[in-house]
Amino acid sequence: MFKQSTKLAKSKEAAKYYKKGNSFFDLGRYEEALVEYEKAIELKPDYAESYYNKGSSFYNLGRYEEAIKEYEKAIELKPDAADSYNNKGTSLFNLGEYEEAIVAYDKAIELKPNDAIAINNRTIVIEKLGSAGDAT
Repeated sequence: MFKQSTKLAKSKEAAKYYKKGNSFFDLGRYEEALVEYEKAIELKPDYAESYYNKGSSFYNLGRYEEAIKEYEKAIELKPDAADSYNNKGTSLFNLGEYEEAIVAYDKAIELKPNDAIAINNRTIVIEKLGSAGDAT
């Protein structure tokens, strides 16, 4: 009984940090959001949404490699989360990793076939690859 109530208390506390992180994120205060998401993860290591939002914070700071690591952790915990694949793809795109970005977008589209954002992002990468081929 004690172990269950401790887990519930940690989960509630993690949710508070997560929500506080979201508030900072919404204000564009990404560094502060990262701190709160990390606190949530410390209390609840399987908190996929915190990893996802941590990735989005890194993304908005232009720290794409770190964003990818967080999206990958979110995917590991919640493999059916199309948005994590889409955002991973966008981070890869920003690093010039176009083929890997397409793979991520393909997975997002597989999970959510009518996802206009992922479909659009994939199209942009394919066009970018096509125009790069034209330059050679």
